[in-house]
Order: sequence, then C-alpha cells, then structure tokens
Amino acid sequence: MTTFTRQIELTKYLANCEAANRVSNKVLHEIIPSPSPRSEDTDNRPLTLFGSNTDKMRLVAGVLVGGATVDAGFDLAFRIITEQRLDSMNIYSHVAKYLVNTDRFMEVKVLAKCIRGSKETAASLMSDQVLEAAVAAVVGRCEARGQLFDEQAELLIADVHSVAGKISCYIICHNVSSAYILAARHDRTNDLRRVLQEADRLGNDQVRNACLKRLTSKKS
Repeated sequence: MTTFTRQIELTKYLANCEAANRVSNKVLHEIIPSPSPRSEDTDNRPLTLFGSNTDKMRLVAGVLVGGATVDAGFDLAFRIITEQRLDSMNIYSHVAKYLVNTDRFMEVKVLAKCIRGSKETAASLMSDQVLEAAVAAVVGRCEARGQLFDEQAELLIADVHSVAGKISCYIICHNVSSAYILAARHDRTNDLRRVLQEADRLGNDQVRNACLKRLTSKKS
C-alpha cells in the first residue's frame, strides 16, 4: 500500500477517534512531547505520514490511544510502524506511560498482549520492556502523589514473562524481597548482584545479607 493510501486510512481512523473525543492534536503532543517546550507552543501544523519521524510516531501513538480499546488500532499502528520503519519500542513506551498517567494503566496489559502476539522482532522481550516502563510510570506517579503503588504494579508484573523482567520490575518497586526470591530460585548471579546493590541502597540488611550469603556460597 502506498503512503498516500495509508494516509487516507489513517485520517479516517483518527477523525473517528477525534469525533468520539478520544484523541486530539494536543493529546498527540502530550504522548510524545517536543524536546523544547517553546516549540510545542508554536507547533500547530497538521501531522501526516509525509512529515518527520516524530510526526509519524505521534500519529501511531494517536492510533493506539484513540480507539475504543488499544487493540482496536493496533493492526493499523503496526502496519504504519513497519512501512515507515519507525522505532516501535519508543512509541510503545511513550504510549504505556501516557496510559498510566491518564488512569488507563490496565490498557497497558492489552498493549503488551498485542505486542506479544505481533510479528515484532523479539516480541516477547519488547512486551516485557513495555510493561517495565509502565511499572516505572506507576511508581513515579504514585510516589509523586504520596499513594501506594503495589497493587497496580503487581497487576502489570503478572503479565511479564521473563524472570529478568520481573526482577527488574520488583527492583523498580523497591521490593527487593520479591526480587531476591526470584533471583535465588532461578540461580541468577547477575540479578542477585543487582538486588544486592538495591538492598544496600535501601538499607535492607536482611535482603543484603541473604544476597551476600548466596553470592559467597557460589564462589566457594
């Protein structure tokens, strides 16, 4: 399909999203902000697939967040990403953070599932990384508001497939006990070192000593 034909399809899709008040030019710039806030104020030009890579990425992000559900627009978004050779991980991460920050964090699970079932290279790893980015966004948002984040984070971590990914998420959540249990159970030396470093930073002597004991026993 030519870029022109795809642009027509994209325009129709986004017009429907805009009519339903699910997306706007302002939202597109909120998902993927400009490096300079000043340029944001003066950038009111229409975005098209004939524009810059940033323009294209914003349009794809709009497709993903503008549908009734994330999966409603995923096929179109993925086709544009493939045809335009866009940085998919960059787009997905921005979308995941936006969903978290607009109280739609459960839709990140849908996004991760779509990615895992797609033809993305290393789809499973990418899906886990998107969930990890969302966990970081949940922690940051809740901490800024003085709220607990454990429940929301656990719902996202449950969908992470790799052991390393789960450990990373627990470290982000400052939950070194769960991170240690996973690292020890799966005999992951490098991850034990990561947990040790975080436990040391948090002043968690119990987990710190457990990590040291485990790592020392491996050397003997």
